[in-house]
Amino acid sequence: MDETEHQSRCTAEDKHATSIVLDPQHEVLYLGCAALAVLEANAGVLRLHRQRLEAPQAGARLALTLAEAAQGRPAALALLRSGRLPLTLRAECRPGTPSSGLRLTVQDPELITADPALLRAMFDLTGTEARVAAALATGRSTAEIAAHMGVQHNTVQAHVKRLLTKTGTARQTQLVALILRSTATTSRVLVDSHPINPQATSLATPDQGGQAPSASPSCLAG
Repeated sequence: MDETEHQSRCTAEDKHATSIVLDPQHEVLYLGCAALAVLEANAGVLRLHRQRLEAPQAGARLALTLAEAAQGRPAALALLRSGRLPLTLRAECRPGTPSSGLRLTVQDPELITADPALLRAMFDLTGTEARVAAALATGRSTAEIAAHMGVQHNTVQAHVKRLLTKTGTARQTQLVALILRSTATTSRVLVDSHPINPQATSLATPDQGGQAPSASPSCLAG
């Protein structure tokens, strides 16, 4: 999606956008629909308030992360959630113009899943092998998978052995790493295509004089 386009609806492409664009003053210019959905589902951890991001339990760490990114240094943050995997956030300078600001990427790891159909096609798996592989990628143990599928534990272990052979991996941890790095992974979308706050989902346009806000000198394109 062209970032200069005014977006007030979640299009088919934008539904998967996990990007958040900040101006040099760290106010939100653009919020991808998937990122918006993550914020709405985790307001106690990361939220949008008056066009700014807030981390109620980690405000100082978020501010430091943004400051580091504005200086052109690698910047990332894990936001802990009780009983769940943390949200992860990466911040970096946006290339392009002197008014680039920052681009953030926010991910909910629990929404990243492996598609059994894609795994089946990719590695020539059986349907059951593909389901076992997808389940392993969610962090389930072979015992948990066996209980969920209603089969013996050694049956699942046999499937894992065949998965190692078909994927060219030597151990289960390597298999899981391969799956998560492959193009078979997708991010489940929490939102449908529906109107949302245009100010929260569109890039601010230059003012009437055609000038955009000036950026921090440290955050210019190299």
